[in-house]
Amino acid sequence: MIRFLKRRKLRRELKAVKKKYIPLLNAAMQTHGSNEYIRLKFEYDPQVGKLRKELESPRTDRVVKTASSFGIEPPILENRDYWEKLPSTDVYVLTRHGFSQLNRQISTARLSYWKEWSQIIIPVLALIVAILALLKK
Repeated sequence: MIRFLKRRKLRRELKAVKKKYIPLLNAAMQTHGSNEYIRLKFEYDPQVGKLRKELESPRTDRVVKTASSFGIEPPILENRDYWEKLPSTDVYVLTRHGFSQLNRQISTARLSYWKEWSQIIIPVLALIVAILALLKK
């Protein structure tokens, strides 16, 4: 519950920062005031990077840890389809495409895990039922 409330608070803060800076950045870009744009960008990027790091890093870590537990290698960091470097930080987080790809691989690994177990358990259960049926006669 605490984690949910913290994420909700961080999402609100991120939305407020974007609401504050995006119009200013757009206006600075349209007036060709590059100095103003650069100044605003230097203020905006660290704030957004910090908030996104707190929001997205735990989720990325959780998915990568789950994938590793199933023996799935996460994609290399240089692959921009899967990873995004957060502004003003040294943190990489998975993109939507990266999440969906890893989650698909995890689902496939889970399915194959249970299929293997069912191939072992079903014949054993069938044998037990057959023995019980023979003993009942």
